[in-house]
Formats: sequence, structure tokens, C-alpha cells
Amino acid sequence: MYRKITALFLFCLMIECHAQTELELLWKNAETEGNDSKILELELQKAAINQKFSKTAFLPSFSISSDCNYSDIFYDVMNYPVMGTGAFSYSQPLPGGAQLEADAAYYLTRDFIDLESLENEDELAEHIGYNQVLNVTVDYRQSFLPFWIYGKKEPLKQNALLTYEKNINQYFYSKKNLSQLVANYYFQLRKIQRTIKLAEVRIKFYEEYLEYQKNFYENGQIAKITLWSQEDSFVQDNEKLLENYEARENLLNQLRQICPGITSIDENSPLPQVVEIDPTDYDLKNLEIEHDLSKNNSVYVYQSNAPSFGIKGVFSYSYDSELKEDFMKKWKEKGNIDWAVSLYLIVSFDNTNQSRQYRKNQKINDEIYNLNLNMYLKKAEEKKQNLSVMIDELNRLIEISEKNENRLSEYYEMMVKQCKKGICTEMELKQSKLQMENAKVINQNYKDTLWFYNWLIKQ
Repeated sequence: MYRKITALFLFCLMIECHAQTELELLWKNAETEGNDSKILELELQKAAINQKFSKTAFLPSFSISSDCNYSDIFYDVMNYPVMGTGAFSYSQPLPGGAQLEADAAYYLTRDFIDLESLENEDELAEHIGYNQVLNVTVDYRQSFLPFWIYGKKEPLKQNALLTYEKNINQYFYSKKNLSQLVANYYFQLRKIQRTIKLAEVRIKFYEEYLEYQKNFYENGQIAKITLWSQEDSFVQDNEKLLENYEARENLLNQLRQICPGITSIDENSPLPQVVEIDPTDYDLKNLEIEHDLSKNNSVYVYQSNAPSFGIKGVFSYSYDSELKEDFMKKWKEKGNIDWAVSLYLIVSFDNTNQSRQYRKNQKINDEIYNLNLNMYLKKAEEKKQNLSVMIDELNRLIEISEKNENRLSEYYEMMVKQCKKGICTEMELKQSKLQMENAKVINQNYKDTLWFYNWLIKQ
């Protein structure tokens, strides 16, 4: 029996340990059901698709074309093309501001051969000849300032990776802000919920208290102005309660936009004992990514606008076929071969000026980045220091409020005993209870704020 009870106790303890608090359930709701989280997930999917299709910077391109011209000036040979062309072009961009291009073109031109020996126009087709030319060109050019000179990685690929990293950073930054927003709304609701419940008790007490005071007034024990002042306070308390009702509904509406289906919260729900903390500073990371993107763009501009050198090779093969029967046969024979190799240099003064301008702008961008970085680090440190000061102050206030709560609890217990003995009135007992409840609310609010600040400072 003892073992069964022990096992049951351990099982219940395990369930309790794994039970999620209300705040953790709200975070889970926001992450799985909230529209904001769903939008963030879709934005991340879109970023992944963009990253996938950004790997096209060095894909080749090619083109193919052909044409053939005919003429009916000579009817007997109208089916023989006057000229024809076929062309193929291939272009391959390469890392480092390099480009490889290859072109192949075939030209066919009709001509008549040995027309003096022509005896009959019907034999005109026997005097057709063709000049055929095959040209092949290969061109390679290279920038004088490729990215490796600067000790950098390929800028286009790096920009694609950095852009994706920026999107991921924005995703986690937004999720972190979302969790902070949920926690902020939650703690505001806890406080206002306690305030409302306490106000409801206070108003109920003051309703009885006013009746009690009216009896004093009718007996001439208090002045009318005193009664009016207490009635005015009662009216103000009711107005504040209505304002708090509206404020609670507004906060609930804001929380529902993030956590659908929320109807109310429990202000006395325990807070998480252990929370997974994401210490990454996404603002700082985003600042660094933006600067890296700027530097990569600079490398790409310098590389693209720099002077370039190239080597070009041209190969040409041509021959004349005397008769149409020799058209394909001549390919097997030796024709006229021409070839040439050339080196060249390309300098654009406009591009050079653009690079100089960009270089100066980049120096200014570096200075701006350093200023922004120092300013951000300073503000982040000030924020942590301010939170630390507030945490210390809250610890001090909690210590005071707990003493005050204990003192008022003891006072209320004493009043209960005195009321039983007939030493105090029931109104005095209710008033002491109200004071005790007010002290509890203040202490609970301090503890909530302390938990929130301790959580924020670790973010």
C-alpha cells in the first residue's frame, strides 16, 4: 500500500513538473495559432525560396540562330539557297569579374562557276558553286581587381547568403519580440485584474461603509461635508473601476490578436520557474549584416568597374565547292585556314570615377557604422544598467511590502479575535481585511515586475 501511494505521489509530482504555466501556454498559443507567427513562418519560407533561386549569378547563357535565303531570278536553280547562316553563342560569367564567351558561325554563299561553257540554260544547276566559311571565336576577359585581391569571398554568393541570414535573423528577432509582447500584455493584465478585483471588494465595502457613515451623520456625529467627501470618493472609485474594465478589455483584444481564443487570464497563476532564454542580440547582428552587405557591394563595384584585360582567339576555315556534288565532299578536304590571337585592355574612365565615388562613400559608411555600433552598444549597456537598478529597487520594495503584508495580516488576525470579543466593529474588521488584501496586491505586482525584468535582462 505504501509503495502504491509513493508511486502515485511521484506520478502526480512528475505531471506537476511538466505542467505548463499560463504564460508558457500563451507563448505556445502565439507560436502555433497566432497569425503573426504564421506570417513569420511564411516570410521565412519565402526567404528560403529566394535563397534557392539566388544561386543563378554564374549560370551560362546561349543562343542559336539560323536563316536561309532563296531567289527565283533563275527559275531552274530557285531551290538552291542564295545564302545561309547558322550561329551559336555561349556566354559563361565567372567569379572574380571574369567572362568567357564562345561564338561559332557558319556562312554559305552561292555563286555560278564557268558560265562561258554553259550551252543550255537547263544545265545551269551544274554550274553552281558555294563558298563556305566557318568562324569560331573564343574570348576570355578578367577584371584587374577580383575579389580575392581584397581577401574577400565571392561577393554575389556572399550577398545571397547574407541576405538569407538577414531574413533568418529578422525571423528570430520578430519571434523574440512577439514573446516579449505577449509577456508584457500578460503582466499588465495580471496587474489590472488584481486592481479590478480589489476595487470591486473596496466598492462593496464602501457601499456598506457609506450606510454606516450616514447613521453617524444622522446622529450628528460627523459633518455633512465629511459625508459628501466620502460619497465623492465612492463615485471616483466607480469611475476608475469602469476605466479599468475598458483597459482590461483593450489589453485582452491586443493579446487576442497574437494569441487567438484567449478570453481571460488568471492573475494568480504561477510564473515559469525555468524559461528558455535566447541571449542573441538580433539588433546588433542585423547591424553587422547590413555593414557586411555594404562591404560586399563595394567589392563587387570595384571588381565590375575596374579595368580588365582579355585574350581573344579567332579561327576561320573556308573553302569553295565547284559543283553542288562537291558540297559535302569539300569538308573532307583541306580548305583555307586563318587564325589570330589578340590581347586587349579595356579601361572606362566613367567606371573608374564611379569606383572612386563608391570608395569614398564606403569610407563614410564605415564611419556611420562605427558610430551606430558604439551608440547601440552604449544604449544596450545603459538599458541593462537601468534594469539592474530597477531590479535592485524592486528587491528592496518587495522586502518592505512583504513586511507590510505580514504586519497587516497579523493585524487582521488580531481584529478577528477582537471582533469575536466585541472589542471592534464589523466595519473595522472589513477595513483591516481590505488593507491586508491591498498589501497583497502590491506585493504580487512587485514580484511580477521583478520576474519580468529578470527575464528581460537575460534577453
